[in-house]
Amino acid sequence: MTRTDSQSSPVIATETRPPATDWIFFGTLAVALFPLAVVTYNHLGEDAFITFRYLRNLVAGRGLTFNAGEHVEGYSNLLWVLLLTPFEALGVRQHVAARLLSVTFYAGLILCAGWAVRQITASTAPAWLRWWLPLALFLEPLLHYHLDRGLETVSFAVLLGAAVLVSGARVSPWVAGTIAAFATISRPEGIGFATALAPVLILSEYRDSKEIKAAIRRAATYMALPTAFFAAQLVFRYVTYGEFVPNTVIAKSEGGPGGMREVLALTLSHALLPLFGLLGCVLALRRSETSTLALGALLQWVAALGFQLVAGGLLNIGFRYLVPILVPSVIGTWLLLYVITVTWIESDAGEGKRHLPLLIATPLLLIVSLLIYKPGNRYFTGNEDAPRSRFHCRLFEKESWRLGERWEWYLRDPIFLNASAGRWLRQNLPPKATLALDQMGQVGFYAGEEQTIIDVLGLMDAYVARNGVNAAYLEQRGVEFVVVESFADDSYWPADWRLQPRVPGLREFINSTEFQQGWELKWVLSSRADMKIVFAVWARSASPTGKPETVPIGVPNEEFEHWWRVL
Repeated sequence: MTRTDSQSSPVIATETRPPATDWIFFGTLAVALFPLAVVTYNHLGEDAFITFRYLRNLVAGRGLTFNAGEHVEGYSNLLWVLLLTPFEALGVRQHVAARLLSVTFYAGLILCAGWAVRQITASTAPAWLRWWLPLALFLEPLLHYHLDRGLETVSFAVLLGAAVLVSGARVSPWVAGTIAAFATISRPEGIGFATALAPVLILSEYRDSKEIKAAIRRAATYMALPTAFFAAQLVFRYVTYGEFVPNTVIAKSEGGPGGMREVLALTLSHALLPLFGLLGCVLALRRSETSTLALGALLQWVAALGFQLVAGGLLNIGFRYLVPILVPSVIGTWLLLYVITVTWIESDAGEGKRHLPLLIATPLLLIVSLLIYKPGNRYFTGNEDAPRSRFHCRLFEKESWRLGERWEWYLRDPIFLNASAGRWLRQNLPPKATLALDQMGQVGFYAGEEQTIIDVLGLMDAYVARNGVNAAYLEQRGVEFVVVESFADDSYWPADWRLQPRVPGLREFINSTEFQQGWELKWVLSSRADMKIVFAVWARSASPTGKPETVPIGVPNEEFEHWWRVL
């Protein structure tokens, strides 16, 4: 028998089982992610290789370190490190393992979303309403963009979104607490997101029992595991690295507040998706069957926005720090469609016309999931990292997809300048040389394993994180070479070869008299003669003289352009 009450919509049928075709559809979407990722994507993130070097050292017996013997927490994704460790031990290539895990998490989110909507909308609801949320998540462009970058970005967003869905379905608080606990050790800000969901458990229990003590106990049960995981991570961090705060957080603290530009750009680039989500959450709060899910999505939405506004001054390639807002935004948009659909069905005008809201849902799905990433979308922050290689851009490509070539290159090492520079450092500098770099990812990973690398940006160096880089510190550490990614200013190139670092904070240091008098520019690494982005390799010298040698690295110009287009 179908249960209805004065607060519940007749769309809800808690005792009627939705058709099995739902799971066929959800499972098809989840499975389809794997071949889609293989044939479409290949765009590893620079920072992923920092984690990869930590993994390599850990499995090799050098500890969870970037440089052997130096205990500095230069990663901020402990769960990701733990998940990738077995793959590294088994010899699975890091970027393949990272992509496999990201796709697996993503597929799990689709299945979780399908399960959650079945809990809320049973067989009496239109099938498209049950299918819309998993399909919208499957097509979400920014999750696709980060799917193959090798970082924890997708898994973190998935865990937070799954916690919202499970809490909204009002299952055991231990289930939601377990998911939130893993999110807590995924990112330093994870504990804040986990705590933000506690009011959801209070609301759901209080609605059932009308006892505030029981509601508080339910929330405490939910918070037990996240709190325990967070405390265990603090102990591990202090014992291993001597700090309660990750070194990366200290190094990035000078980023300062801000982020409104990113917030506005995300809203515009997603065709107002975050605003649709916010509106849906607010409207759904008034309905008993959706209020718990709506509150969870709303609180996560607010937490993600608040974090971005606090940490918005940080480097934010592809809205990385705003990715957690995507899943609650999509959930909120689905709630908006749900409220519209139920209201229409309940009205006299909706009699016999239950599928009319589909006319609203279909263009909305296309707008927020496909059309917004047409090449040339100027609202995608203007980064050079715009998703030119993503699935949504490929839909608009006129050239052949070259799937065979993409699959072949998926299994090969990156060809970009950073990886080539790292290989050159390994092959041409002393095996145990001490280097100072500003690009620690691919360059640091492909450099020699026994080469000590000082991070002039401080992520992997506790002193630089607190005091900044200076020539005296480099001399104290015995640095023999300074390698800085630079661009060639027209006023200097090629007249006197004073290249300008791409990172603004390093320009004053590199151009200082103290550095210029003690260091000599020996090599300029470039993959193309006309390429403005190069690696400047400086060597210790008491009397710098002569013109540096230009060293071609990487692939020839024609092949570089070819693979850049393919990737």
